[in-house]
Amino acid sequence: MSYRVQLLPSGRTFTAEAHESLLDAGLRSGVNLPYSCAGGSCGECKARVLSGDVDLLSRHEYVIPEAEKLRNTILLCSNAPTSDVVLEVVDTGEAGEIPHQRIRARIASARRVGDYLLLQVRTPRTQTLRFLAGQYVTLSVEGVGNRPAAVGSCPCNGRVVQFQLHRDEDPVAAHLYEHADTGAPLAIEGPYGNFTLDESSSAPLVMVAEGTGFAPIKSLVEHFIALERELPVRLFWIAEPGGHYLENVCRSWRDVLDNFEVFLIDRTPGLEIAAVIEPIRSAAPDSADWYLACSPEIEAALREASSGRLRVYSYETGSREHGSADSSLA
Repeated sequence: MSYRVQLLPSGRTFTAEAHESLLDAGLRSGVNLPYSCAGGSCGECKARVLSGDVDLLSRHEYVIPEAEKLRNTILLCSNAPTSDVVLEVVDTGEAGEIPHQRIRARIASARRVGDYLLLQVRTPRTQTLRFLAGQYVTLSVEGVGNRPAAVGSCPCNGRVVQFQLHRDEDPVAAHLYEHADTGAPLAIEGPYGNFTLDESSSAPLVMVAEGTGFAPIKSLVEHFIALERELPVRLFWIAEPGGHYLENVCRSWRDVLDNFEVFLIDRTPGLEIAAVIEPIRSAAPDSADWYLACSPEIEAALREASSGRLRVYSYETGSREHGSADSSLA
């Protein structure tokens, strides 16, 4: 059985299954609820039940003050609905509302696909990474250095965070490609940037990635799927021949989503920019919202060719400054 959950003051709604925590249900539905540990220790996911009934799923360490209990305050991570409910809780809508975090994480898995490293990092149970789809963090390896890296996964799971690196991007990427051992420590700081999905827009979406610029685009697509939106999406991924290292993921999206098209574009050495972007110009709908995670030269060409609004994640091979991952609207 499922129940309708409404949040005030935002008015957002989502569905929660019986015996599913309100926090898990909200995150699964793409709602950016406040939380940190997701295990009942921190108290960050407090909310007031304004109407309806909930049931305690599991005991929690955090002690809710008696005065708050009398006002029907609960922890979202530890309660499930037993009827339709209305909750008073502020869900996050802007990048600036996400708190800055420093987390000592560990590598959960590392998979190499050619020159690319697909990295999964696990955070402690007591400190889950909160971020918005499309944002990035700084990865630090002791004795090697640090580098910014886009999060390549959905905010619905902040305990296991994914990254995509090319071995030649910088010393940190090169080190991780060779020495990313399961259980090895990795520090995360952030998140940064406002390359985020405009959830208020009803325009078609055009998403363009180049190389490992696919990471923030993947995060946006997974968040889009969680929102259950029905807008047309055109995804273009430009890469060197053999560089579409998650081609299977793209095809799975295409197979399960309506009005979702994927275009894998090989950028062979010496190919003119005009030839690279021609498939994009031909297939992109008019008056769309554009999300670009590509090199400055591709970005400049698409700015001239596109109509509609642009959000840009500046992608450069090699070192990237934090400010370069902010978006711009045109």
